[in-house]
Amino acid sequence: MSENTMLVPQMGITAEQATANCEELAKAIREITAGVLTTVNSFCRWIQQVAAEVAAQQEMETALRWASVDNRPLYNRYRHTKKKRIRKKYAKRILEWYRTEVAPC
Repeated sequence: MSENTMLVPQMGITAEQATANCEELAKAIREITAGVLTTVNSFCRWIQQVAAEVAAQQEMETALRWASVDNRPLYNRYRHTKKKRIRKKYAKRILEWYRTEVAPC
């Protein structure tokens, strides 16, 4: 025997073994794909929630800017209130005013 024949490994895989290995590989790929899809879907839902929160915050900032110019008494009540629940009440009023008076323009 020469050195070249010693380096070549002897593979004794039958067609049935190759088919079984391919089926196991396909099953593993399907499981990985399903896991990745659930992860991607949950990430997309999270991104949509974050985008909705950012849009709501942006709308509130815009409403406050408009109220500081056009509806000063309501804006002052909002700014000078210390309690969170009262501030929330005035924030709702400012948003309602903004959506009916300014946003449709």
